[in-house]
Formats: sequence, structure tokens, C-alpha cells
Amino acid sequence: MVRRFSYEFIGTEPDFKNIHIMPAWGSEREPGFYYLVADAAQAAPLNFQEAKNQFGRDHAFEGACGTLLKHVEGMTHGVNDIAQYDVILIDEAQDLPQPFFELAYFAARPPKRIVWGYDELQNLSAFSMVGPEKLFGSHGDGEPRIQFTGNSPQKQDVILPVCYRNTPWALTTAHALGFGIYRKSGLVQYFDDESLWTEIGYEHVPGATVNPRDLAIRRSAKSTPPFFRSLIQPDDAVTTARFANKDAQYEWIAAQIASNIADDELALLRQIA
Repeated sequence: MVRRFSYEFIGTEPDFKNIHIMPAWGSEREPGFYYLVADAAQAAPLNFQEAKNQFGRDHAFEGACGTLLKHVEGMTHGVNDIAQYDVILIDEAQDLPQPFFELAYFAARPPKRIVWGYDELQNLSAFSMVGPEKLFGSHGDGEPRIQFTGNSPQKQDVILPVCYRNTPWALTTAHALGFGIYRKSGLVQYFDDESLWTEIGYEHVPGATVNPRDLAIRRSAKSTPPFFRSLIQPDDAVTTARFANKDAQYEWIAAQIASNIADDELALLRQIA
């Protein structure tokens, strides 16, 4: 994927000596971002078991990053050695704890080019994304390390409303379940600002509201790639099945994947780079 991107935009083979694709945490056998920062700071990294024992399973990575961050902030020399990257790209940022982003700040060379992409509606943890002023911490005088201003020639906060991965029907179903739209006990969460629905790719359905407190929405045409509607019907987008046990469930899933590959001609991506 990286190679294809490089050829499409600059027409040359990427230099993988200067591109590090890694997990957030990593291990001794497969170093990740956390491990590399710890090594640059000459600090002893914590593995998952050690962090879980100290901070609990749900806060293991948060605690590990927080401990390393305290070490980095307390360094009297060698802090500049931590800044190893010209650009840092963070994917699935909604699943990463806040101290991780402060470590990213220290690991980025000036002018601190950091891009983080996230989908708060598919958060797998208890963490909630905050603004950059809180996400990257503050200097010793209390001034935020990173602030979005209106002086930037390019927009710094970009919402991507088009979803290429899921059909509009599956995505709407997932959002309905995630928000608890049809729960008898009430909603699990909800947008305080209704305009956010429009920003993430929905549109109001004219004349479909029952009372002023209701909001009827659907995925807008401009946020839905046309190939979905040409290749699949709404009734086929989400299916349900019941199984006697987990083994039967796993066998069914494996059979569906095999059918996707053999019958639906779903290509196998054997090499990420």
C-alpha cells in the first residue's frame, strides 16, 4: 500500500529505511512506538504483564505511557535525542491513551508534524478524544503545546464523511446499535450538536419526524460511494444467524470468508508494504 501510494504521487520507490510502520506498544521482539521512545530516552519499558500488574488491564498502556512520559519530562539532557521523526502518522487514535500523544510530541522534530486519524464512534476503550490543547499536554508555563488557530493556510481539523469500508446500511445499523437508539432503557450516548450528524455523512429525511424531539436521518448520497448501491441490496447488507455453539459460529464465519475469496473474488492482500 505504501509502495502504491509512493508511485502514484511521486513516481518513485519509497525508502523504507526512512519509513517505520509499527504498532503503538510493541515488544522486545517487535518494537513499537512506545518501545522505541523508551529506548531513545534510556528508560526501561514495561511489557503488558508488568503494566497490567501495576495499573490494571484496562489502564495498562495508559499507565505505561504515563510512566515513560514522566521520565521524559524529568530529563535534564538528551531530550532532543528522542525527536527522531519528521512526520508522525497515528491511525485508530481513538484507542490510544492521552499520554501516548505527548510522547508523540516529544518524538516529532520541529515543527511537530503530527497527523492523527480517529473514529470516536468505534472506540474500543474508555478513552475519549479531546482537543489538541489537552491531547498533547502543556509546557511548564501552562501554555498548550499544540493549538489549532485560524491562521493556518490549510484546515487543521478535517472530517471525512465518506465511508468506503462499510455499506451505508451496515454503517447506519452499527451507529443505531452503538447509540442505543432502540433501547427500552434509553440512549447510551448522543450528539449534543445535531449538526454533527451532517458532518459525519448523514442527512435529514424530510417529513419523517414524528415530533420536534425526533430526528430522522439517513446516509447521504454524497457520503456513500456509488458502487455499494450497484453491487448490493439493502436486505443483503446486514444478515443475522444463530448458532448452537461457538464452534458452529466459527465454522460459519470461516465458510463465509472462503466464499468471499473463491466466489466473490475478494483479493488477498499478502503484503502490506
